[in-house]
Amino acid sequence: VLMAECHLALNGQARAGQLLEEARSVDANAHSVLLLSARMSLDAQKPEAATEFLRQALVQDPHDCQTRYQLALSYRDQGLLGEYAEEMSRLEMSQKLHDQYAELSRQARQRPSDSQVRDELYEVAQKLGKPEIARLWKRAADAFRQIPDASISHTLNRSL
Repeated sequence: VLMAECHLALNGQARAGQLLEEARSVDANAHSVLLLSARMSLDAQKPEAATEFLRQALVQDPHDCQTRYQLALSYRDQGLLGEYAEEMSRLEMSQKLHDQYAELSRQARQRPSDSQVRDELYEVAQKLGKPEIARLWKRAADAFRQIPDASISHTLNRSL
């Protein structure tokens, strides 16, 4: 897919198309294959095909803001203004979740022994569809609840 993107950037659409077909034969549902397929469909003035590729990519990662935005634009360009408005609303919700995750991550760095922040990060990661990351935050929160506060402060002060 990376080689196809390079050829596409250098106006080598034909070679990019060949490389994309090779990538599709390996894994047609790979996120990067779907996104490049959408891009090339848009370039070929095939917005309906692009829309379908973008929808498929969002099944894999519903909170991918860039893909959600591209889908919204695709709907707008096709005159599907109701779908456009729905996607923009979903995009706003996803952006808020990502912003909340970023803020909580900042708080977790500032308050390394705060299990409550890690519990909140667990919840937001779950909402973002990131169960592996959520489990890590849950384990961290549980671990901090097991350690007495004085021990945490002593350990942190020693490491600084």
